[in-house]
Formats: sequence, C-alpha cells, structure tokens
Amino acid sequence: MSSTFEIGAEFAGYRILEVIGSGGFADVYLGEDLRPAMRRKVALKVLRSELSAAEDFRDRFQRESLLAVQLDHHPNIVPVHEIGVDGRGNLYFTMKLVEGRTLAQVVHEARSGHAETAREFRLFRLLEAFVEVCQAVAYAHAHGVIHRDLKPANVMVGNFGEVQVMD
Repeated sequence: MSSTFEIGAEFAGYRILEVIGSGGFADVYLGEDLRPAMRRKVALKVLRSELSAAEDFRDRFQRESLLAVQLDHHPNIVPVHEIGVDGRGNLYFTMKLVEGRTLAQVVHEARSGHAETAREFRLFRLLEAFVEVCQAVAYAHAHGVIHRDLKPANVMVGNFGEVQVMD
C-alpha cells in the first residue's frame, strides 16, 4: 500500500505512527497529537497528495469531514476532533482512534473457529452490534446523510465492546 507520508514524519502537529488503511481517495494513519497538553493517539485521514489538486476530490473530502462533524454526537458514530489544511495544502481530519477489530474481522474469526471470538460474539452479541449499526444509520438518515459504503469492514468493534460506524 502506497501512502502519502512516511512513518515517523510530522504532519500538521501530528506524528505519523503507522498506516491504518487506504481507501479510494484518502489514507488513514495512526497519529500522535504532538501538542503537549494532548499527546493522544488519533486516526488521521488525509486526502491523497496526487488527488489534492483535483477540485472534485477536495470538495468530496471536505464534504465527508463536515458531515462527520455533524453526526459525531451519536455514540455509534466515530467523533471528529479536528478538520484542517496543512501548510502545503493537504486536507485532513482527525478522529477518535477506535482500537479493536472491524466487524468483518470479528465475523471471519468467529466463522473460522477462533474459539475466543466465537465465545465473545455469539449470535445475540452480533445482533446487538447490528442494532447499534442500525441506530447510527437511522441517526445519519434523520440528518439527511446516507452512508454509501456501509459494510462490515467500515464498522469497528472496540476493545471495550463499543460499536462505531466509520467512513
């Protein structure tokens, strides 16, 4: 996976620690907020540098970040911390880092016979997670937002059982 920044690089007040994922037009990094009062880890989503000159990609990325801010009061939608543009014109936003697994990983592990996952995520727990996803989607719809890429890979199940719709 090719990414915009190298591990260890500083970007807009954050240190890039690792690549978490890459989508159609942006890369997501594990970042560390370098402000002394913060020093928290965040998910840092950055529009790919090769797309940043295209106005339609910039508009789409800005629209996504603003919609995410409007929806971040729901407990099953990952909250946005900051939206910005660095000194070189790179668009980014930071979100709460949800440590855990995607729902796709959970289902795969449970089906593959991973005993601990199968015990933790019996049918009732999976149904609870599904209800939480439905509540997040209903909240988004009530605010005029439609998630156009809803799939288990875009749902995080945190280490403490929290379910968060991403992307």
